[in-house]
Amino acid sequence: MSIKKGDTVSWTSHGRGSSVQREGVVEAVIPAGKLPSAEHLKAVSKTGAQPRKSESYVIHVSAGPDSRSKGKLYWPNTSFIKAL
Repeated sequence: MSIKKGDTVSWTSHGRGSSVQREGVVEAVIPAGKLPSAEHLKAVSKTGAQPRKSESYVIHVSAGPDSRSKGKLYWPNTSFIKAL
């Protein structure tokens, strides 16, 4: 997969019996066998995280235009990500 920092991507997130289509911008490219930076890891994982076997991506999803939130970071499974 040829995805770089700054690229826009989408994926489908699954949980609690539903699925949500998400779209965001790649904030960090994580090499295979490595974890995201401490700052990113704190934002994307509430439990112990393990390095992934392939390159992965931390993605920033913006909040809606009326929101005062800065958005949210995600570290989705690479196999679900599609470049836009």
